Amino acid sequence: MALKCSKCGAANPDNARFCWNDGEKLIIVGTNPFRFRDGNSAMTLAELAKHIVQNWSDSIEHLYQGDFGVWLSSIGRGDLSMTARQIVAQERDQYLGLEKFLQKLEDDTPSPLSKPKEVINPIDDAAMILILEGEFLMGSPEGEEYRNECPQRIVYLDAYHIDKFEVTNAQYRKFMKATGHKAPDDWSYTHASQQNHPVVGVSWYDAVAYAQWAGKRLPTEAEWEKAARGADGRKYPWGNSPPNMGASYRANYKIDKYGTGHGYSYTTPVDNFPMGASPYGVMDMAGNVWEWCADWYHSEYYRAAPKKNPAGPSSGNARVLRGGGWVNDNTHYLRCAFRGSHPPSMKFSYVGFRCASTY
Repeated sequence: MALKCSKCGAANPDNARFCWNDGEKLIIVGTNPFRFRDGNSAMTLAELAKHIVQNWSDSIEHLYQGDFGVWLSSIGRGDLSMTARQIVAQERDQYLGLEKFLQKLEDDTPSPLSKPKEVINPIDDAAMILILEGEFLMGSPEGEEYRNECPQRIVYLDAYHIDKFEVTNAQYRKFMKATGHKAPDDWSYTHASQQNHPVVGVSWYDAVAYAQWAGKRLPTEAEWEKAARGADGRKYPWGNSPPNMGASYRANYKIDKYGTGHGYSYTTPVDNFPMGASPYGVMDMAGNVWEWCADWYHSEYYRAAPKKNPAGPSSGNARVLRGGGWVNDNTHYLRCAFRGSHPPSMKFSYVGFRCASTY
């Protein structure tokens, strides 16, 4: 049944919802279940929250058209409905608004929205997040981005753990002290003043040596991308909005000529951009430093890659790099699907790494 606002005539063809044109609520009895535009439905707050996490862009539309508010009122949760309405009225950044609404649901229903499962590696004291087995959307559609990201496809990965943060100077110092491994370039400057910044100036071989010492490994390119974007094919770890939406930065990248638009011109502490977290809670998957992955790089690999646990070509001249870094002044490099590469022996002030482990 199509509804119209009695004052402004705005059509509301799906469910009853708030009419934001005049601020009045159009009420219809019995709106259960809540129906999302992709065909899924929710009968409980837990189901509502689960789908929000799985389909961020669709949920944005529902929140800012008032659908959530009307449905919450219909099930006797007008308090949460008011929260939704206040977010729409006050929050300039739509993605941040949805995050706040989701947090309110989490506060109200803690069990269905449990925090990401974290473990602490006993060797390097790194927090690691469990990424459960399942499918995700990898790459980019043909003709939309670079050819080496195509075709976009559904990939299945077994469960694994990945470091919540990039490996820091403090952790790398512990590794060098335990093994006698050679220090990175410019170490005398960075290790003393930037303990919680990501280590840089390390080759792929250095990263592998660290991972082996810590009882871990480098993530595959597919594992890295799933941890960065979740299952819904989002553009950036936080969603599809720009990294500076609402004047709130979500990543460390070169903002202006000198890179100081957000107060930094080099690396930042690894916990500096909480709004940039991925759907799993993994930090700095966009910006700060590029990250070595386990795979050899080939520009055409996606066209023949297996759809289950792809591990990259068997050989090559360069290793995969992901994530973009402080040196980049184009947000294109921050996209979850962007693929970079360097010869494994190379060392740069904008390249670091994080580790993974098999579950």
